[in-house]
Amino acid sequence: MDKILLVDDEPHIIKALSRELKNWSQTNQIEILTCTSPTEALEIIGRDMDIFLVISDMMMPQINGAQLSEKAKSINPSISIFIMTGYAQLELVINAINTGIQALIIKPWNLEYLIKNLDAAVENHTIRVNEALYKKRIEEELKWGGELQKQLLIRPLPESEKIKFSVNYEPLPSLHCGGDYYDIIALDDDKFFLLCADVAGHGIKAAFITTILKSIIFSRYISNRRSGFLPSDFLSWLNSALLKELVNCPGIIITASVAIFDLKKCEMTFSNGGHTPLFVFREKKMHILSSHGTALNFTEIAEFKDQRIKLEKGDRIYSITDGLIEIGDNYNPLENDEISGILLKSSFEKENSQALCQRFRDKAFMGKFKDDITAIITEI
Repeated sequence: MDKILLVDDEPHIIKALSRELKNWSQTNQIEILTCTSPTEALEIIGRDMDIFLVISDMMMPQINGAQLSEKAKSINPSISIFIMTGYAQLELVINAINTGIQALIIKPWNLEYLIKNLDAAVENHTIRVNEALYKKRIEEELKWGGELQKQLLIRPLPESEKIKFSVNYEPLPSLHCGGDYYDIIALDDDKFFLLCADVAGHGIKAAFITTILKSIIFSRYISNRRSGFLPSDFLSWLNSALLKELVNCPGIIITASVAIFDLKKCEMTFSNGGHTPLFVFREKKMHILSSHGTALNFTEIAEFKDQRIKLEKGDRIYSITDGLIEIGDNYNPLENDEISGILLKSSFEKENSQALCQRFRDKAFMGKFKDDITAIITEI
């Protein structure tokens, strides 16, 4: 039950005020609590979160009304405060106003004016409660979406003595789900497909697009082409498929990087659709594999080009999304040489993807990422 607390060091004032507010409290189903000590009032506020309003006298021993207001709001920031005073204590009144009181009531009080302010306080309280319930419901739905997305994304990684994958995916903590997407598929014992993609935006909308990617990539394309295909052909197909699937959702842009590892031939073929480039650690140096291409779901006239490199034992290939590198001042993206420096240190330490992401987090503006992050490390 919602409650209000009356605080005055004069018992007869408390009694009179309680009597005049009895009908109002019964009509609004609000319980009236009383006390004659401001220190006791703070104890009551601390243990009873159903109190949404305090009506306090200004002049009391130990703690005045302005001080009580400040301390009460430190305990419960959403609590409302009315201050009652019979004196023109300008300095105290100003102090009380600065603490964020909702009303100043002059003694002897005008009951009609007091109830008008009480009704407004109840209305504001109801709005806050409804907003909190709405936010809680949204939070629960986002958590549900995040769990669903995890089930879609997180699958056992392919295991092989010749190649090893490490993946770390983190949506924004406040949203629980996001637009980063990855897939690693064993085409056969010696050939592996790796996709790292990023849907522009955050939250449920972006996560929904990743479920579309999950539902069409294997069933409509890869399952029928396990014998082999080029990354550029895959990106061309995916671009066309997304333009059809998202015809009623304009403006959704997806970037993607695709690599196919052929361990028999000891080579990697890769193509890029507007995504962060691949980085390769080899012989104590970091190499940037730039492969320019158009982002997906932007235009039917999209061009993708394949590039091929020979693989060597000890290679570490890094596939990342832009959330990991947008960590400079005011979240500006890092330059490629800065990214290479962080990846180089991680490579020397032979860190996994979780430790790598922590390195970037330690460098991040205000120590936080502003976007979903994904890091995939492929070790040969």
